[in-house]
Amino acid sequence: MSLASVAGPSLASIFGLGKESSADAAALKSMSLYPQSTALANDPMYWQAAAVKATTSAGPRFASCVAVAPTLVIGAGHFTPAPGALAVLNEVVFGANHNDPNALRIPIVSWERFPTYVYGNPNTVDLGFYWLAEPIPGFTEPVKFNSTSIGQVLTMVDRGNFGDPSTGEQLSVGDAMAGYAPRIPWNVSTSYPDSLYDYMDFNGGNSLGIALNVQGLNFSSGAPWYNATGELTHLLIAKTNGIGIGQSVCLELNNPVVQAELAPRIQASWEEFCQPGDVNHDGEVNGADIQPFTDCMLGEGNLCGCAEMDGLPGLTPEDMTAFISQLLTND
Repeated sequence: MSLASVAGPSLASIFGLGKESSADAAALKSMSLYPQSTALANDPMYWQAAAVKATTSAGPRFASCVAVAPTLVIGAGHFTPAPGALAVLNEVVFGANHNDPNALRIPIVSWERFPTYVYGNPNTVDLGFYWLAEPIPGFTEPVKFNSTSIGQVLTMVDRGNFGDPSTGEQLSVGDAMAGYAPRIPWNVSTSYPDSLYDYMDFNGGNSLGIALNVQGLNFSSGAPWYNATGELTHLLIAKTNGIGIGQSVCLELNNPVVQAELAPRIQASWEEFCQPGDVNHDGEVNGADIQPFTDCMLGEGNLCGCAEMDGLPGLTPEDMTAFISQLLTND
């Protein structure tokens, strides 16, 4: 099954991919500029950000999350139900408001916590994996991850918020909000290890203070952080008052420990629905696949499962012959 065959609205139609954001960092200095925060959250650069719905003993709850592959979404481990828990994850919602009846909703079929995660233990990886019932329409490009440096200004996108009347937003509206904050040095007063987590400064005297309840209040957990080119860098884990006013704890997504578990799941998601020969994952087998296929044959490519043409594990000359034949057939 190829992504091109999946019915339903695409992410491009939902977010208008290709448009440029008019949001400005300076506009978010004021806590009252709610429209600017929502506008930034809906910048097409951040299309992977979403909300995850859970049903708990207290009723439905939403948190933030982010899609990293066609059928794989990640969020906070502490929001991810443990095996045997009564709470269940229901769906992932894309769009500007997770309560919008017209929003793109995809059911969750299974979930798992990071293998070593222990609830409440800050020395473990606070991460959850959510598997979707069907691919996200229009998800054709692999997500990129990157590391960051002290002082680098990043953008957090919160799609799980519950509403904050002090900003003019109604409770339970579910609007997506976003803002900017710089990474700051490791906070030695906390028990979160600097080998796994980084810290962001929302309003500790910096001029790019983030606005509204994207400061890390309840249900902002799992919100993704992006660098200036749209690469994923972190997930928000601990709320602002967890380590001090104006600061939040964020999991490093490009950390080798995290990537060791994340990368094979991402590859499995791509391979589950790929069309043999569609190595660049655009829904077609054509000349655009030649270079990524060649890279895979040379052992230099990524997400190479779709380069296996003969259905047998491992890339061989037989795969190349079949790939060339497929190109000639489609020409």
